[in-house]
Amino acid sequence: MFAYSIFIYGPGLKCVRKLQELVDKMPACVSTIGTLHETASASFLLVAAMSALTGAFGVQLLGQVNAMAVKMFNQEVAGVRHASQAQAHMMAAGRAAANALLVADKGTRISEIYFMRDHLDGAQAELEKLKPLFDNEEGRLAVEEVVLSTNRYAEALENYARRLETEGMQVSADPQYLQALADAQAIGEQA
Repeated sequence: MFAYSIFIYGPGLKCVRKLQELVDKMPACVSTIGTLHETASASFLLVAAMSALTGAFGVQLLGQVNAMAVKMFNQEVAGVRHASQAQAHMMAAGRAAANALLVADKGTRISEIYFMRDHLDGAQAELEKLKPLFDNEEGRLAVEEVVLSTNRYAEALENYARRLETEGMQVSADPQYLQALADAQAIGEQA
């Protein structure tokens, strides 16, 4: 008795079992079929049907793999991208705040402060995009914690920026501004 085992899981398991029954009955049919040509044709058709069934299952499983890859991209890779963009915006905001203290004229100082605010807004926007990508409560809480730290950093930089906007150009040597920037950067390191 000829037995052919295929281990396939899913909705087509009944079809595979019926094909196995046909293969198991094949030696009994061979004596009634008669000629070698008919036997070879029947064997070819049986193998072709099994190959088609295996191919159909392969296509179905490939569709599932593709769906999982799309989900992975939409949740995990996009999450990493949003987190890295938020981090880049935070670093750029700190750099712009430091540059505002070092520039030579008031117009450039104001533009650096606006760059700082734009980057802080960009970091907030990226973190907001990151929130819905988490499936579990632990991930959502971690994002909320980062958002709160980013808000504290933004407040510290904003206080620093308001003081710079109202003062004259001689503030670069004032230790109070350097301390305010250092405090803001310490909060930024936590974020």
